[in-house]
Amino acid sequence: MGKIYAVVDIETTGTNAKEDQIIQFACTLVENGQMIHTFATDINPGKPIPKMIQRLTHLDNRRLKNAPYFEDVAETIYHLLAGTIFVAHNVHFDYTFLSKTFVKYGFPKLTIDAIDTVELAQIFLPTAKSFRLNDLVESLGFKHDRPHQADSDAYVTAQLFLHLTEKIKSLPLATLGQILPLAPNLSRQTGEYIQKIYHQREVAPEIFDPKQFFKVDDLVLKRRTVLNERQFAIDSNLSFPKTKKGKEKYFANQWTLGKEQAKLMNLLHQQFSTEGQTEPLLIELSASQFTPRLFFLPIEFQVRANQPIILSYASDEFVKEWYALSSNEQVQFTFMNQMMNYYAEESYIDLFKFKLSLEKKTDQKLTALYQMMILVWLTETTTGEWSELGLYNEDQPFFKEVSCQKDQTIKLPSIFEQADFITWRNQRLLTSQVVLVNHQQLCERKLDDLLANERFKQILFAEFQYLLATLTNRPAMVFNNKQADKLLARVLEWANAQRPLLIEPIKQSLNHLAAVVRLVDEIQRQFFEEWIEYFNHPSEQIWTQARATQLPVRLYRNSQQLLKAYAEIVTLIDQLKTQANNKQNHSEVDYPFVKECFEYAQALQEHQQILKDWFEDWQTPTLHTFLIDAAKQQVTLNYYAFARLHPMFAYLNEQFTKVIAVGSGFYLPFDKDYIQRRTHIQAPIKRLTFAEENLQVKLLVPKNGLSIPEADTDSYVDYLSSKIRQALVKEEACLVVFNSQEVLTGVYQAIHEQLTKQGQEILAVGVNSSLAKILKRFESANHPLVFILMQHLVDSNLSKLHFPKVIIARLLFSNPTSTKTKWYYEYLKKQGLDPFYNDSLPQATLRLRRAFDLLDFSKESTLMVLDKRIVTTAYGKKMQKILPKQLHWQEYLVLADESDEKN
Repeated sequence: MGKIYAVVDIETTGTNAKEDQIIQFACTLVENGQMIHTFATDINPGKPIPKMIQRLTHLDNRRLKNAPYFEDVAETIYHLLAGTIFVAHNVHFDYTFLSKTFVKYGFPKLTIDAIDTVELAQIFLPTAKSFRLNDLVESLGFKHDRPHQADSDAYVTAQLFLHLTEKIKSLPLATLGQILPLAPNLSRQTGEYIQKIYHQREVAPEIFDPKQFFKVDDLVLKRRTVLNERQFAIDSNLSFPKTKKGKEKYFANQWTLGKEQAKLMNLLHQQFSTEGQTEPLLIELSASQFTPRLFFLPIEFQVRANQPIILSYASDEFVKEWYALSSNEQVQFTFMNQMMNYYAEESYIDLFKFKLSLEKKTDQKLTALYQMMILVWLTETTTGEWSELGLYNEDQPFFKEVSCQKDQTIKLPSIFEQADFITWRNQRLLTSQVVLVNHQQLCERKLDDLLANERFKQILFAEFQYLLATLTNRPAMVFNNKQADKLLARVLEWANAQRPLLIEPIKQSLNHLAAVVRLVDEIQRQFFEEWIEYFNHPSEQIWTQARATQLPVRLYRNSQQLLKAYAEIVTLIDQLKTQANNKQNHSEVDYPFVKECFEYAQALQEHQQILKDWFEDWQTPTLHTFLIDAAKQQVTLNYYAFARLHPMFAYLNEQFTKVIAVGSGFYLPFDKDYIQRRTHIQAPIKRLTFAEENLQVKLLVPKNGLSIPEADTDSYVDYLSSKIRQALVKEEACLVVFNSQEVLTGVYQAIHEQLTKQGQEILAVGVNSSLAKILKRFESANHPLVFILMQHLVDSNLSKLHFPKVIIARLLFSNPTSTKTKWYYEYLKKQGLDPFYNDSLPQATLRLRRAFDLLDFSKESTLMVLDKRIVTTAYGKKMQKILPKQLHWQEYLVLADESDEKN
């Protein structure tokens, strides 16, 4: 007889076991891999259920009125669990809450073993994009009709538990063996469960399929295959289908094309098939008509003509939909077997670094969890690219520690050379006909090597509106003295480390480097101490060439000394790079030293360049600012270059014969050349927006609205709070876009208590959520009220959310008093340009369009602007033109309430 696992789920009135009560309990018993029994009961909490919980669980006071109290079923539940192993999804909550409730009613606390399916899923389903129960079971195809009902949740958790058990059993034993020493870091007895399965399998002979896996040192990896160029038979006699019906046949008649979709395909094919250099092509498409499959057919015929293409995208949703469509077995295109994602080097795992991390003993639960997850992932991935992982976080120190680095001229240890994922990426690039890249990485110059690749002469930008936003919102380059201090300390520790295997010349170079680092550190500390003493002021200050000439002699001399010292340290570490990368000078045992040498060289070069530009670059229109935090002895130097042409455009103009951009809502009727000025892509915009002619969206503006520019913050917050409450007349999701965090927070504080009592969930950026959390929570939340800031509208991943109602708190203009904005506007004036009409108004108008495109375009869709200037000013009427012309603004009368009377 095997162990019995009690898979439990409880629903409660809240999260505090002392005050809150259980309202539902369910348990599915599992024995020998089979679900043998389910017990479930409603429980009367003895007090009203909060509205939010009623919405979530669909359990109301009427239903639970006649249910038993906990004390009536406590003994039954206690005996049911006795001698079992407790299993739950997020076991800490269910186990702890239930145990405390038992104690509250006079029973002993729970002492049985427990297993967490969340942690098991994070390890053994590493590519899951969410580890919430509903998302996991949906991705696995389990039927789950009643989420947040305890019996349904317990049943699917049992299914998940069995699925995870089978997954553990199917892994190579060597992988499980490496997980074993890390497993004790897991919650309760979760690690012991993994150990139990390992020991059961240990007695049977290991079946290691060399066609499926290969080993590198002790790591087990999924085997990869490289396509030979022109491996696929291509029928060059097929012609591009010109009719809509002909195109639909290529999609197995699973897709009915719209008029503008068919037109777009024709335009793309015509541009691609024109021989030689052509002028760029800019196409605006209705947002509702945009889908990745629009590019399938034109790209297919380019691949058949052996014309490789780079396809750049913005959102995760684009890639997700692209691969979902391309894996449709009924729709077959040649290019599907000849495409790849291409990322910057730091987006890939470094196998050698990861192997070294495993050799370091860790008692950090999160680190151990990441390591176990990666060990499983390596048996599944053929790319080694981090975004495949559900728990990947680029800001996590662990991921930075085990990532590849930008400079790939390092000679790898031979055992890892062939398995290296960057080497593999570059091999695939030789034969891939379609290469997918990300706008952000292109703009950050992380893919310059790809743009310079002579094999690619065609580039297609999808979701162009987000590329535009990325290019026009280039961030500052930043130097922070405290971060620089930490970098120097790490370099010094690295240079002083004992390495007996290194040859004497390298040891001498390291000693010289250590001496210079100590000198730089001393100069840097002294310089910034004097800087803080001389310039101490809490607000951001502008640094100009005129101020630089007035710098006290001692400070000026020290600044020059600091720049020279950084230049010397960069020269030294460059020389050390050359020495270290010569295989005659080190053994493979010293490979970590070589990697670290390159990493520190890159970091120091970046610091030196920013510092040099900040002090010396006065040739181009730039903004130099600094911010002092005297309490922390911290100085932050910010450097903005306004007029500098983005380097990507040099590649576009020189390297590519075909440049095509397709996006939505970026054409400005009142400034037809704005896009060309900002992107340097000189081409007229072809508009395919027929579908917008049928949109029926209500555009509302309050008749008795507040004069926002003259209002103080408190009055404005009261006004918005009143109008937002009144706008929520029925149960539906709603998005509110704010200009400032201060106002957003004020409105949240004014309305959240009342709305929460009514069961309305509020997800507010910077208050109780982040944009990343909102993107994860939105689908499972019950008609949430979402608060974001206008800068979030340029986040492409927001495009997957759609709302029946969008509210704009005020016209979406940038703050004209911010240092960067003021300086940029001064720069525009010097160019003879009006800042308002050349930058402020176009940017605000494009943000209005981004907000409009977040509507669900149902019959009840409503865009509400709580700023009357949209209809009362000349510039407001210009802004209206970016919306479909058949839509008209309606003024609505808002009933006065207490907050209005205060005004």
